[in-house]
Amino acid sequence: MTKKDIKVIDFDGVRVPELKNPVLKDVHPHLISMTKAVLNDEIETVKRARGHITNPTSTRSQKFWNTSDIYRGVCSFAVQAAIKNTSTRISFIAKELSTSLATISRICNQAEEAGYVEQFNKGVNGAGNETTIKASEWQLGNYIKLFTLWKLKGWSKRRQRYNTIPVYKWFDDLELNPVEFEKILKSFDKWSHDV
Repeated sequence: MTKKDIKVIDFDGVRVPELKNPVLKDVHPHLISMTKAVLNDEIETVKRARGHITNPTSTRSQKFWNTSDIYRGVCSFAVQAAIKNTSTRISFIAKELSTSLATISRICNQAEEAGYVEQFNKGVNGAGNETTIKASEWQLGNYIKLFTLWKLKGWSKRRQRYNTIPVYKWFDDLELNPVEFEKILKSFDKWSHDV
């Protein structure tokens, strides 16, 4: 699609691109609604994370965990472990986040010093790959209070705004029909390829 292919319409006296990209004409409306909801969520999450770093009303832990996506990832793994009342190996976290053990170890040491996580087996056999972490009780509660409830509120709004409720039933039915599911995936091949 070139710039010439974009249809321009008059919207309240202003010339704007047509609101639905013509390349999406064969894409199921449920997929378009869900994509809009996911994009809205992703944009809001990134904006919120980046804003915590400089926002004077953000807590110390919010500023710490939002330093980068790797910090947020460590926080998520630590909270997940705390919810399950277990701990997660930092070597596993490093592998999952595609970063070095030294980076994860440094973040975990900083987080432990601040009281956000607990570390176990630290330095066992002289190697950091035996070390495991979980979020402290305080961090677990703080995560639920400040992040989960915010996400829930946002998804509640998006569910209504983008009418995503019927999408789940449609998608469950679609997954039960692998031929139809594959057909939908292949429909993107004609125009959705890596450049």
